[in-house]
Order: sequence, then C-alpha cells, then structure tokens
Amino acid sequence: MSLIVEYDIETTITRSGENDMKTKLINWFEKRKKVHQEKMMKLGKCPDCRGYGVVIVPIHYAGSNIECYKCNGTGKFSEWEKNTQ
Repeated sequence: MSLIVEYDIETTITRSGENDMKTKLINWFEKRKKVHQEKMMKLGKCPDCRGYGVVIVPIHYAGSNIECYKCNGTGKFSEWEKNTQ
C-alpha cells in the first residue's frame, strides 16, 4: 500500500482518499443545513435560535443565554433572512 501525501494551500498534510471523505462530509453538512433552514422557513422561525430569540451558550454560569444576533432576538425567520443577506 502506498501512501500519497499532498500539501494543500494551508500546508496541512492529507492522505490520499481523505479528501473524498472531507468532501462527502461537507456536502452532508450543507444538505442538512439547507433542510433545517427550509423547515424553519415553513415554521417562520429563526434557524439559528430555533425561534427562541436567544442562543444558549453551554457554559455553566448565570446569564449564559445570549440574544440571537441574526434575528435581533425576535425569533422570526423574516428578520433572520434580512440579516443574513
């Protein structure tokens, strides 16, 4: 078995075949993201905060909820759409 080492722009080392897996993973993530955004659009909710108006930060202290900056805390898809363009 031969090991082919390639250098990309950031000079990180990748093995032959890993690029295919990376591409598949990126495509899967983008598809999942698109499906989620379409679902939230139908519900009229912000995809980032799921309509709550706050983003829950997984840090264990009081005040770990931050107002969603994409929808300005409204939780509405229309507001999110304006801010993402």
